[in-house]
Amino acid sequence: MDAFVVVSTKRVVQLWETAKKVGTMMKVLLSFAILFSVSVFSLTGCQQEEVVVEDTGIVEATEAYLKFYGVPPQGKEGRAYAAVGYLPTKDNPEKIGPLPVFLFTKENQTEKVLNNLVSGDLITSDKQPYDNPFPEDLEILAKPIQENTLVLDLVTTQQWKDEILRAGTIALMETALQFDEVKFVKVTLNGVPFSWIPDAGYQKRLDVVVDVPPPILILMAGAWEKGQDEPEEVLVEFDRPVKVNSFELYHLDGQKVEGEYFKSIFQMAVVVHPKSPELFQEGTSLRAEWNVVDELGRENSGVDTMPLKKLIH
Repeated sequence: MDAFVVVSTKRVVQLWETAKKVGTMMKVLLSFAILFSVSVFSLTGCQQEEVVVEDTGIVEATEAYLKFYGVPPQGKEGRAYAAVGYLPTKDNPEKIGPLPVFLFTKENQTEKVLNNLVSGDLITSDKQPYDNPFPEDLEILAKPIQENTLVLDLVTTQQWKDEILRAGTIALMETALQFDEVKFVKVTLNGVPFSWIPDAGYQKRLDVVVDVPPPILILMAGAWEKGQDEPEEVLVEFDRPVKVNSFELYHLDGQKVEGEYFKSIFQMAVVVHPKSPELFQEGTSLRAEWNVVDELGRENSGVDTMPLKKLIH
Protein backbone atom coordinates (compact mmCIF):
# COMPACT_ATOMS: atom_id res chain seq x y z
CA MET A 1 0.00 0.00 0.00
CA ASP A 2 1.36 3.43 -0.92
CA ALA A 3 1.77 5.74 2.07
CA PHE A 4 1.03 9.42 2.41
CA VAL A 5 2.75 11.01 5.41
CA VAL A 6 3.07 14.38 7.05
CA VAL A 7 6.69 15.57 6.97
CA SER A 8 8.77 15.80 10.19
CA THR A 9 10.04 18.96 11.96
CA LYS A 10 13.77 18.32 11.87
CA ARG A 11 14.35 21.18 9.42
CA VAL A 12 12.02 23.79 10.92
CA VAL A 13 14.64 26.40 11.68
CA GLN A 14 16.63 25.79 8.49
CA LEU A 15 13.55 25.98 6.27
CA TRP A 16 12.10 29.09 7.87
CA GLU A 17 15.43 30.92 7.78
CA THR A 18 15.63 30.05 4.09
CA ALA A 19 12.06 31.22 3.58
CA LYS A 20 12.86 34.60 5.11
CA LYS A 21 15.26 35.25 2.24
CA VAL A 22 12.67 34.75 -0.48
CA GLY A 23 9.22 36.07 -1.34
CA THR A 24 5.92 35.50 0.42
CA MET A 25 4.79 32.71 -1.88
CA MET A 26 7.99 30.80 -1.32
CA LYS A 27 7.63 31.27 2.43
CA VAL A 28 4.27 29.56 2.28
CA LEU A 29 5.52 26.71 0.11
CA LEU A 30 8.68 26.16 2.14
CA SER A 31 6.70 26.19 5.36
CA PHE A 32 4.88 23.12 4.03
CA ALA A 33 7.98 21.11 4.90
CA ILE A 34 7.83 21.95 8.60
CA LEU A 35 6.70 19.04 10.77
CA PHE A 36 3.69 19.51 12.99
CA SER A 37 2.48 15.91 13.33
CA VAL A 38 3.01 12.41 11.93
CA SER A 39 0.16 10.60 10.19
CA VAL A 40 -0.02 7.91 7.52
CA PHE A 41 -2.70 8.04 4.84
CA SER A 42 -3.79 5.77 1.99
CA LEU A 43 -3.21 6.99 -1.56
CA THR A 44 -4.75 4.04 -3.36
CA GLY A 45 -8.10 3.45 -1.73
CA CYS A 46 -6.89 1.60 1.37
CA GLN A 47 -8.50 2.58 4.66
CA GLN A 48 -6.82 5.50 6.38
CA GLU A 49 -4.41 4.59 9.14
CA GLU A 50 -3.13 7.09 11.65
CA VAL A 51 -0.21 7.08 14.03
CA VAL A 52 -1.59 8.51 17.25
CA VAL A 53 0.61 11.21 18.74
CA GLU A 54 0.13 13.63 21.59
CA ASP A 55 -0.67 17.01 20.06
CA THR A 56 1.13 19.80 21.90
CA GLY A 57 1.29 22.20 18.97
CA ILE A 58 -1.36 24.87 18.55
CA VAL A 59 -2.75 26.66 15.53
CA GLU A 60 -4.91 29.56 16.71
CA ALA A 61 -7.60 30.76 14.31
CA THR A 62 -9.65 33.91 13.89
CA GLU A 63 -13.43 33.58 14.01
CA ALA A 64 -13.51 34.27 10.28
CA TYR A 65 -11.18 31.34 9.57
CA LEU A 66 -13.25 29.04 11.79
CA LYS A 67 -16.45 30.10 10.05
CA PHE A 68 -15.21 29.56 6.50
CA TYR A 69 -12.71 26.70 6.92
CA GLY A 70 -13.37 25.05 10.28
CA VAL A 71 -10.77 24.11 12.85
CA PRO A 72 -7.28 24.42 11.33
CA PRO A 73 -4.94 21.41 11.32
CA GLN A 74 -3.21 21.12 14.68
CA GLY A 75 0.31 19.84 15.22
CA LYS A 76 2.66 18.01 17.50
CA GLU A 77 4.68 21.06 18.48
CA GLY A 78 5.08 24.76 17.77
CA ARG A 79 2.57 27.55 17.36
CA ALA A 80 1.00 29.09 14.27
CA TYR A 81 -1.95 31.32 13.46
CA ALA A 82 -4.74 30.93 10.90
CA ALA A 83 -6.57 33.90 9.40
CA VAL A 84 -8.21 34.83 6.11
CA GLY A 85 -7.64 37.45 3.46
CA TYR A 86 -10.60 38.61 1.38
CA LEU A 87 -10.54 39.29 -2.35
CA PRO A 88 -13.28 40.45 -4.76
CA THR A 89 -15.01 37.73 -6.76
CA LYS A 90 -14.69 37.58 -10.54
CA ASP A 91 -18.43 37.34 -11.14
CA ASN A 92 -19.38 40.22 -8.85
CA PRO A 93 -16.64 42.58 -7.60
CA GLU A 94 -19.04 43.96 -4.97
CA LYS A 95 -18.84 40.57 -3.26
CA ILE A 96 -15.71 39.20 -1.61
CA GLY A 97 -14.51 35.76 -0.62
CA PRO A 98 -11.97 34.46 1.91
CA LEU A 99 -8.66 32.71 1.34
CA PRO A 100 -6.65 31.05 4.13
CA VAL A 101 -3.51 32.77 5.42
CA PHE A 102 -1.12 31.19 7.93
CA LEU A 103 1.36 33.07 10.10
CA PHE A 104 4.16 32.02 12.43
CA THR A 105 4.13 35.08 14.67
CA LYS A 106 1.56 36.87 16.80
CA GLU A 107 3.14 40.25 16.19
CA ASN A 108 1.56 42.69 13.70
CA GLN A 109 -0.81 40.07 12.33
CA THR A 110 -3.22 42.57 10.78
CA GLU A 111 -0.43 44.26 8.84
CA LYS A 112 1.13 40.95 7.80
CA VAL A 113 -2.15 39.55 6.45
CA LEU A 114 -2.92 42.78 4.57
CA ASN A 115 0.55 42.81 2.99
CA ASN A 116 0.15 39.15 2.03
CA LEU A 117 -3.19 40.00 0.46
CA VAL A 118 -1.91 42.84 -1.75
CA SER A 119 1.23 40.93 -2.76
CA GLY A 120 -0.79 38.85 -5.23
CA ASP A 121 0.63 35.61 -3.87
CA LEU A 122 -2.78 34.30 -2.79
CA ILE A 123 -3.85 34.00 -6.44
CA THR A 124 -1.85 31.25 -8.15
CA SER A 125 -4.44 29.85 -10.56
CA ASP A 126 -7.07 31.23 -12.94
CA LYS A 127 -9.36 28.54 -11.53
CA GLN A 128 -9.70 30.52 -8.33
CA PRO A 129 -12.93 32.57 -8.31
CA TYR A 130 -11.23 35.74 -7.05
CA ASP A 131 -9.47 38.72 -8.60
CA ASN A 132 -6.45 40.63 -7.34
CA PRO A 133 -7.50 44.31 -7.64
CA PHE A 134 -4.38 45.87 -6.14
CA PRO A 135 -1.76 47.96 -8.03
CA GLU A 136 1.70 46.39 -8.05
CA ASP A 137 3.25 49.31 -6.18
CA LEU A 138 0.56 49.54 -3.51
CA GLU A 139 1.81 50.06 0.04
CA ILE A 140 -0.37 49.95 3.13
CA LEU A 141 0.40 52.02 6.21
CA ALA A 142 -1.74 50.75 9.07
CA LYS A 143 -2.04 52.63 12.34
CA PRO A 144 -4.60 52.71 15.15
CA ILE A 145 -5.87 56.24 15.84
CA GLN A 146 -7.98 55.36 18.87
CA GLU A 147 -9.29 52.29 20.66
CA ASN A 148 -10.76 49.75 18.21
CA THR A 149 -10.31 52.05 15.17
CA LEU A 150 -7.70 51.36 12.49
CA VAL A 151 -6.64 53.70 9.68
CA LEU A 152 -5.28 52.23 6.45
CA ASP A 153 -3.43 54.68 4.23
CA LEU A 154 -3.10 53.25 0.72
CA VAL A 155 -0.12 54.63 -1.17
CA THR A 156 0.26 54.12 -4.93
CA THR A 157 1.39 56.07 -7.98
CA GLN A 158 -0.96 54.17 -10.30
CA GLN A 159 -4.46 55.08 -11.36
CA TRP A 160 -7.16 52.89 -9.85
CA LYS A 161 -10.59 52.62 -11.48
CA ASP A 162 -13.37 53.58 -9.09
CA GLU A 163 -15.19 50.23 -9.10
CA ILE A 164 -11.95 48.27 -8.65
CA LEU A 165 -10.78 50.68 -5.98
CA ARG A 166 -14.00 50.24 -4.00
CA ALA A 167 -13.88 46.45 -4.28
CA GLY A 168 -10.26 46.32 -3.15
CA THR A 169 -10.91 48.72 -0.28
CA ILE A 170 -13.82 46.64 1.03
CA ALA A 171 -11.64 43.51 0.84
CA LEU A 172 -8.91 45.22 2.87
CA MET A 173 -11.32 46.56 5.49
CA GLU A 174 -13.10 43.25 5.97
CA THR A 175 -9.73 41.51 6.26
CA ALA A 176 -8.67 43.89 9.03
CA LEU A 177 -12.01 43.58 10.83
CA GLN A 178 -11.56 39.85 11.46
CA PHE A 179 -9.13 40.70 14.26
CA ASP A 180 -10.70 41.26 17.68
CA GLU A 181 -8.91 44.53 18.36
CA VAL A 182 -10.38 46.16 15.21
CA LYS A 183 -14.03 47.31 15.25
CA PHE A 184 -13.88 50.25 12.81
CA VAL A 185 -11.69 50.93 9.78
CA LYS A 186 -11.01 54.20 8.00
CA VAL A 187 -9.13 54.36 4.69
CA THR A 188 -7.26 57.06 2.83
CA LEU A 189 -5.74 56.93 -0.64
CA ASN A 190 -2.48 58.86 -0.74
CA GLY A 191 -3.69 60.73 2.31
CA VAL A 192 -7.18 61.58 0.99
CA PRO A 193 -10.10 59.92 2.88
CA PHE A 194 -12.91 58.15 1.03
CA SER A 195 -16.20 60.04 1.19
CA TRP A 196 -18.30 56.84 1.12
CA ILE A 197 -16.81 55.50 4.34
CA PRO A 198 -18.76 56.68 7.43
CA ASP A 199 -17.05 59.24 9.64
CA ALA A 200 -16.92 56.73 12.51
CA GLY A 201 -15.36 54.15 10.19
CA TYR A 202 -16.44 51.08 8.25
CA GLN A 203 -17.89 48.16 10.24
CA LYS A 204 -18.04 44.47 9.38
CA ARG A 205 -20.75 43.54 6.86
CA LEU A 206 -21.62 39.87 6.54
CA ASP A 207 -23.73 40.49 3.42
CA VAL A 208 -20.69 41.21 1.22
CA VAL A 209 -19.09 37.77 1.74
CA VAL A 210 -19.93 34.88 -0.59
CA ASP A 211 -20.16 31.22 0.35
CA VAL A 212 -16.91 29.30 0.01
CA PRO A 213 -16.93 26.84 -2.94
CA PRO A 214 -15.50 23.30 -2.73
CA PRO A 215 -11.70 22.91 -2.68
CA ILE A 216 -9.66 23.04 -5.89
CA LEU A 217 -6.11 22.29 -6.98
CA ILE A 218 -4.30 25.56 -7.67
CA LEU A 219 -0.58 24.90 -8.22
CA MET A 220 2.07 22.40 -9.26
CA ALA A 221 5.61 23.50 -8.51
CA GLY A 222 9.09 22.11 -8.18
CA ALA A 223 11.48 23.25 -5.45
CA TRP A 224 15.09 23.56 -6.58
CA GLU A 225 18.13 24.24 -4.45
CA LYS A 226 20.16 27.07 -5.96
CA GLY A 227 22.56 25.69 -8.57
CA GLN A 228 20.93 22.28 -8.81
CA ASP A 229 19.64 20.88 -12.11
CA GLU A 230 16.91 18.75 -10.53
CA PRO A 231 14.17 19.61 -8.04
CA GLU A 232 14.29 18.15 -4.56
CA GLU A 233 10.53 17.93 -4.39
CA VAL A 234 7.31 18.56 -6.27
CA LEU A 235 4.40 20.33 -4.56
CA VAL A 236 0.78 19.92 -5.60
CA GLU A 237 -1.14 22.60 -3.73
CA PHE A 238 -4.83 22.97 -2.90
CA ASP A 239 -6.55 26.21 -1.98
CA ARG A 240 -7.13 25.23 1.67
CA PRO A 241 -6.39 22.49 4.21
CA VAL A 242 -7.90 19.21 3.01
CA LYS A 243 -8.13 15.54 3.82
CA VAL A 244 -6.91 13.59 0.79
CA ASN A 245 -9.21 10.68 -0.01
CA SER A 246 -7.26 9.71 -3.12
CA PHE A 247 -4.38 11.18 -5.09
CA GLU A 248 -2.34 10.06 -8.09
CA LEU A 249 0.30 12.00 -10.02
CA TYR A 250 1.23 11.04 -13.59
CA HIS A 251 3.58 12.03 -16.38
CA LEU A 252 1.82 12.90 -19.63
CA ASP A 253 2.75 9.49 -21.06
CA GLY A 254 0.56 7.89 -18.40
CA GLN A 255 3.39 6.68 -16.18
CA LYS A 256 2.84 7.26 -12.47
CA VAL A 257 5.30 9.58 -10.73
CA GLU A 258 7.27 7.24 -8.49
CA GLY A 259 8.65 8.43 -5.18
CA GLU A 260 7.74 9.27 -1.61
CA TYR A 261 4.47 11.12 -1.05
CA PHE A 262 4.07 13.44 1.91
CA LYS A 263 1.38 15.73 3.23
CA SER A 264 2.42 19.28 4.04
CA ILE A 265 1.99 21.34 7.14
CA PHE A 266 -1.51 22.83 7.24
CA GLN A 267 -2.56 19.95 4.94
CA MET A 268 -2.70 22.21 1.88
CA ALA A 269 -0.35 20.30 -0.41
CA VAL A 270 0.89 16.90 -1.45
CA VAL A 271 4.69 16.95 -1.46
CA VAL A 272 6.43 14.39 -3.67
CA HIS A 273 10.09 13.42 -3.42
CA PRO A 274 10.43 11.91 -6.92
CA LYS A 275 12.39 8.74 -7.48
CA SER A 276 13.72 10.14 -10.78
CA PRO A 277 14.08 13.92 -10.29
CA GLU A 278 15.92 14.24 -13.60
CA LEU A 279 12.54 13.84 -15.33
CA PHE A 280 11.32 17.17 -13.94
CA GLN A 281 12.17 20.57 -15.36
CA GLU A 282 10.48 23.94 -15.31
CA GLY A 283 7.43 23.70 -17.54
CA THR A 284 7.17 19.90 -17.36
CA SER A 285 3.46 19.07 -17.49
CA LEU A 286 2.02 16.63 -14.95
CA ARG A 287 -1.46 15.25 -14.43
CA ALA A 288 -3.03 14.90 -11.00
CA GLU A 289 -6.14 12.85 -10.26
CA TRP A 290 -7.55 13.67 -6.86
CA ASN A 291 -10.44 13.54 -4.43
CA VAL A 292 -10.33 15.72 -1.33
CA VAL A 293 -12.65 17.03 1.37
CA ASP A 294 -12.17 20.03 3.64
CA GLU A 295 -12.83 20.39 7.36
CA LEU A 296 -16.43 21.53 6.79
CA GLY A 297 -17.29 18.56 4.56
CA ARG A 298 -17.02 20.23 1.14
CA GLU A 299 -15.78 17.49 -1.18
CA ASN A 300 -14.43 17.79 -4.69
CA SER A 301 -12.66 15.68 -7.32
CA GLY A 302 -10.67 16.62 -10.35
CA VAL A 303 -8.21 15.72 -13.06
CA ASP A 304 -5.81 18.62 -13.60
CA THR A 305 -2.87 18.98 -15.96
CA MET A 306 -0.48 21.83 -15.22
CA PRO A 307 3.06 22.88 -16.14
CA LEU A 308 5.55 22.78 -13.30
CA LYS A 309 6.51 26.16 -11.87
CA LYS A 310 10.09 26.58 -10.71
CA LEU A 311 10.79 27.73 -7.17
CA ILE A 312 14.36 28.28 -6.00
CA HIS A 313 15.45 28.28 -2.37
